[in-house]
Amino acid sequence: MSMLEIRQERDTPAGVEVVAPQGEIDISNVEIMDQVLGEVVEQQPHCLVVDLSGVTYMDSAAISSLLRAGQKAAQKQARLVLVGGNPFTRRLIRMTGIDRLYAHVETLAAALGGEPELSPNHRPAVCSVPGPALPSHR
Repeated sequence: MSMLEIRQERDTPAGVEVVAPQGEIDISNVEIMDQVLGEVVEQQPHCLVVDLSGVTYMDSAAISSLLRAGQKAAQKQARLVLVGGNPFTRRLIRMTGIDRLYAHVETLAAALGGEPELSPNHRPAVCSVPGPALPSHR
């Protein structure tokens, strides 16, 4: 069984929930990810940020979990934003097309507004922009 820990942070006034899985997300532990993301969506944040910077490996089960969370968030009028990831994770996100459905930014600060994302098409922080999240263009 793969090791997975999930850290959560809540900014209630801003309506932002940050979920930061640490370790591997695969078929053996994806139920934990589903449960945490489902519980967070039920809190009805306006923005659910999944920080993938601590994920060392993820498979198609993890992608499915993110898709389910995104669908549930949309039903609650919330947006899903993905952050970072190692090169393998970023490639998997691009190959599966999830970055065309949900915003994928480089840093947690870029998602939350602490610093601008360093890119030629600078946009405001994803969680502070009203309306549906715009996917990143990479």
